[in-house]
Amino acid sequence: VLKYSLDGRKRYRPLLVLASYKSCSGENTKRVIPIACSIEYVHTASLLLDDLPCMDNSPTRRNKPSVYSKYGEARAILAGIHILNLAYNLLSQQEQGKKLTEILSCAVEKTIVGQLIDLKLDQAENGLQKTYPLFSVSSRTGGLIAGVNDECQIPLENIGTEIGRAFQFIDDYEESNNPDLKNEIAKHISNAKLILPSFSRPRFLEDYISKLEERIK
Repeated sequence: VLKYSLDGRKRYRPLLVLASYKSCSGENTKRVIPIACSIEYVHTASLLLDDLPCMDNSPTRRNKPSVYSKYGEARAILAGIHILNLAYNLLSQQEQGKKLTEILSCAVEKTIVGQLIDLKLDQAENGLQKTYPLFSVSSRTGGLIAGVNDECQIPLENIGTEIGRAFQFIDDYEESNNPDLKNEIAKHISNAKLILPSFSRPRFLEDYISKLEERIK
């Protein structure tokens, strides 16, 4: 169950940890890989719980049966708890384990609040509340391990938030059945190395990604 749960992930968040670390002059990437893995573990655990019938009731995940569909709800819940425990255990072994754990715990709390909002209201904006926290913590922790001070971690965190928002916008409309809209902005998005989207308001997305690219530069 654990292997099935962790296989086939996109791993954008750990990649963001590594990118942030390297952009802040971090040299030994081996230092940051455990932190990147911890964040991906938390994300994976959240997906297992998010797919449950009592949550979003998603029988599939990335064209495969979701964990609860394949192994049952009980094992999906236990696997999610176990993976979450692995994440914090891994963080506790790091040099700045206490601070990293506090930062990640805060992001998880925001994700939980976002899921609660998502259960109550069916609005596209609500998805942002449970998506961006793990992106923002990814960019922040990369800088933290590279030695960036608290004040300079704020813009890194903000960039992660904006990337998380862009990701959610794209992901929400990726399931659209309109191939013409998908092709209309495919080249622009591929330059940003983001997911190929289909978007009901393509001009809005182009402008958003362009501004995001400038902010990151």
